[in-house]
Amino acid sequence: MRSKFQNPLLSQIIFSHDSWKMLFMRYLFQFKQKALLRHLFRQRFFRFCLVGASGFLVDGAVFLVLIQVLNFDMIGARMVAFWVAASWNWYCNRRFTFMKTGRTRLRKSIEQWLNYMGASGVGFIFNMGSFLLLKSFTPLYQWPLLMLALSVLVGLLCNYLLASRIVFKS
Repeated sequence: MRSKFQNPLLSQIIFSHDSWKMLFMRYLFQFKQKALLRHLFRQRFFRFCLVGASGFLVDGAVFLVLIQVLNFDMIGARMVAFWVAASWNWYCNRRFTFMKTGRTRLRKSIEQWLNYMGASGVGFIFNMGSFLLLKSFTPLYQWPLLMLALSVLVGLLCNYLLASRIVFKS
């Protein structure tokens, strides 16, 4: 008697015990990956880091344009790029990390932006301080983006603590 499955490969897959285990393991792995991603996206610090990564791209792009196209010195370019990126991060953190959506009055938004920029200013002290230390005392001045990345990491924790506890407190 012929199997109702005409394709021998399909028949082998359907009736093979190992293939069911493999399919189940693959499904379980994908489910765990999705569950992990859902869990991470619920975590405020992870979302803050994602926003920070996008801010790093903004920071780096502005920094490079300023030093390579507009011939700014590194310190001036670093300062301008930081404030542009901090404004970008405020907006993204407001919408994505701390989920402040809905209509708010312009005055309240400006107040929050000023608070965020003040908190970022504290983080900027750590950020810029480490940048200057790296520029002055290491050979990393040859790789400005690496110096930028390291200095951004230094300010990350400070910025998160200030943003979560002062600017966007619930």
